[in-house]
Amino acid sequence: MARLLSGAFDRVVTVDPHLHRTNDLNDVFSVPVTQLSAAHLLGSVIARDLAGQKVVLVGPDVESRPWVKSAAYAAAADFLVGTKVRRTDRDVAIEIDGLDGVRGKATVIVDDMVSTGSTVCTTARQLLEAGADRIELCVTHLLASAEDTARMYAAGVSRIVSTDSVEHSTNAVLLAPLLADALRE
Repeated sequence: MARLLSGAFDRVVTVDPHLHRTNDLNDVFSVPVTQLSAAHLLGSVIARDLAGQKVVLVGPDVESRPWVKSAAYAAAADFLVGTKVRRTDRDVAIEIDGLDGVRGKATVIVDDMVSTGSTVCTTARQLLEAGADRIELCVTHLLASAEDTARMYAAGVSRIVSTDSVEHSTNAVLLAPLLADALRE
C-alpha cells in the first residue's frame, strides 16, 4: 500500500493510523508522511461534555496508550491502560490494573479504531462491574456496523463519540481543521 500511495502522491497526511508494527510511516513510504492524532480533540470533547464530573479515561490495550494518555492530558483526567489477549475476532480478554479507580466515576474508553466492538464490550462490562458510574466511548475511527454499535450500547456504553474519518451516526468531532492545519504547513 505504501508503494502504491507513494507513486501516486507527493505527500501523505493521515490521522491516527492503526499501527502496531511500524511506529513511523516515513519508514515505509518514499514520500513524506504527516501522522496526526485526534486524541487531543477527543479529550477536549470529554472535558467539555463531562465538565465538573469525576472522570477516568481507559485504554483497553497497550496499543491505545498514546491516545488515552493524550486525551487524558487534554481532558485533565486520570487514565488507566489495560492488557488485551485476543482469542478470535470477537473473543477478547482484558485485564486492567487499578480498576477500583473507576468506582463512582464517569469512565471513557478511548481508542484509535473500533471495528467489531468486542474489545469495547468486554471493557465496558468490566468497568461497570468495578462500579463505574457511566461508560462512554471516544474513538477516532469507528468502523462498527449498526449491529455491533447496538452490542456496545447493550454492554453498557451510554454514549459513543467518533470523528468523521468514517461516516457513522456517532460522528461528533470534525477532522477538517486538524487536516487543514497540517496542509498549511
